[in-house]
Amino acid sequence: EVLGFTAFGVDASALGDRMSINLTLVLTAVAFKWVVKDELPHVSYLTILDKYILLGFAMMCCQGLENLYVSCLHKNTGEQVDNLFIIFGIASLIAKNVWVVSVYFKKSKPLTFKQLSHRENNNLVNEISGDFSGVSGECIDRVCDIPRLSDATPSRKFEHKSK
Repeated sequence: EVLGFTAFGVDASALGDRMSINLTLVLTAVAFKWVVKDELPHVSYLTILDKYILLGFAMMCCQGLENLYVSCLHKNTGEQVDNLFIIFGIASLIAKNVWVVSVYFKKSKPLTFKQLSHRENNNLVNEISGDFSGVSGECIDRVCDIPRLSDATPSRKFEHKSK
């Protein structure tokens, strides 16, 4: 998204060159979203990354409209509009990144000692009882050799043969 500001270095009368920079960045963002979607959990709501990328798309669309608008203006007026949009773009980029960092730190508060010890006690109880529902998939794979009561086959009764 920062690369979008390179379009302002191109003369406003060269609309095709400015729009090609913008379109290349939009296609790059779409490719990034395509690659990342398989690595993230599938949820029914927008994640922080989804919102971040959507805000980037919105900014690139605004920049494309600004490029079109500036190409129709006189040179002096177009430069003023470019300067205003650069200031707006930098301010929105900073605000978006501050928002993402603040959301991250709100959601990832460090655990207190009491919370941490409670979590460890629960994991220990789950391991002893054979309940691995709160354990991640990798842990389950590592401990799959531990027999659980539910996996045990019914025990055979020994019959005493009389002589």
